[in-house]
Amino acid sequence: MLPLFYLALTTYNFRLSIYMTLEKAREIISDHVFIAGGYNQTATKMVLGELNRDEGQQAVDQIIREFNLDELWGFMPGTHFDSVYK
Repeated sequence: MLPLFYLALTTYNFRLSIYMTLEKAREIISDHVFIAGGYNQTATKMVLGELNRDEGQQAVDQIIREFNLDELWGFMPGTHFDSVYK
């Protein structure tokens, strides 16, 4: 069994290595839009939250327009999506 401080440290280091870029968001969201299920909508919200935290609201609005997420799931440009990692 690993000590608690070791798990916290590895989780922190893992989080530092993940950065949501516009290209990575496009790649992930294109798969979710293709399937277009309920779980894919939730996963897309999570990706948009990460993108908002790392790249800003303009990047989120760009993705929403690019993939017509307003028509598919009702995600409107200007909507703020929260990251699960604050």
